[in-house]
Amino acid sequence: MRKSHALAYLRQICCSNLSSELITTEFLRAIPNLIQSNSNTFSVCDQQLRSIYHLTGFDLGYLAPAVPNVLRDHHTKERLVRVANWFRQSPTLDDPRIVDDQFYKSDVYNIIYRAFDMHYTSWIKVPINDSQVGVLGLYRSKNQADFSSGDRNQITSLIAYLSHAYQAKPNQATEYGNTASQGMLIMNPEGRLIYQCPEAKRLIQLADTPRTLIDRRQNNRLLENLKKLADDLVSIHRGKESAIPAFDRVNPYGAFSFKGYWLNNLDSDSNNMIGVTVKYREPIELKLLRAVRNFPLSPTQKEVAMLLAKGISFEQIGRKLHIKQNTVKDHAGKIYLKLNIRQRGDLLPLLLSVNSVH
Repeated sequence: MRKSHALAYLRQICCSNLSSELITTEFLRAIPNLIQSNSNTFSVCDQQLRSIYHLTGFDLGYLAPAVPNVLRDHHTKERLVRVANWFRQSPTLDDPRIVDDQFYKSDVYNIIYRAFDMHYTSWIKVPINDSQVGVLGLYRSKNQADFSSGDRNQITSLIAYLSHAYQAKPNQATEYGNTASQGMLIMNPEGRLIYQCPEAKRLIQLADTPRTLIDRRQNNRLLENLKKLADDLVSIHRGKESAIPAFDRVNPYGAFSFKGYWLNNLDSDSNNMIGVTVKYREPIELKLLRAVRNFPLSPTQKEVAMLLAKGISFEQIGRKLHIKQNTVKDHAGKIYLKLNIRQRGDLLPLLLSVNSVH
């Protein structure tokens, strides 16, 4: 993807009607298209830079339970003061040894950073509100070059957009599309996971919210919900009043629905199994943005295409993008031609038909 298109996409995401956490998660996943980086993070902190929670653009996997404790132990008062003092004079902090001269021998580096190939760092302060501040973290592996001054300038040019995402309130609730993907898993009546198809495994990873709390979660809440689903199903079979064996979960990736049912005839056989279907629905606006991103359109045409798909008039699009109405019509004609469609009404169905699931 050309950098001009990658930059336009990041700006469009930050100025979308999506929630701040959804925007940030997508931002973390998309920024490597503009600036070479991996395993990127975003931390929401109080004004003293004490972490409230973290968002990641990648799956923490087996390290998820350990990460909060390791980070909490590393973020001592002395280190936080050093970070705060540095950010008073510079928008970016690019050498972790400024905070801790033994950083590359620390637990946080050897347990977390090395596991995810995070060696070179670039931390950028992001204003949020009077009580909170964000820290965007970009990383590169040891065999890559360190971040350059050009990289830092590119990063800092985006901070105002990311800040806007947290300060702007969505003017409407997130709307989700039809089922984009589904999978199945199998549990025993005690709620122990026995089998999950590849798609169910992927969806469960998405459904397990990518927010890492500093006050460590004692249990995996998604697994708790699945066990309760099994308990409810068993209770209903025994004639007891219980909740419906289903639950929904919404996070920055989208909406997930879990529904349980028996897989075999119920008798005294101890081999009874419970099936659980997992259905995923993607936020419509995010789906449209991802679809438009991959079309052979200029950055401006992509903005116009998004607004056309939402039913915005030519006049309103012109005002929003600060261009003449005739220019909007000209862009629309070129969009229809490039996408091989005849009219505006064909645009939304085309975008919704694009498979943009992770």
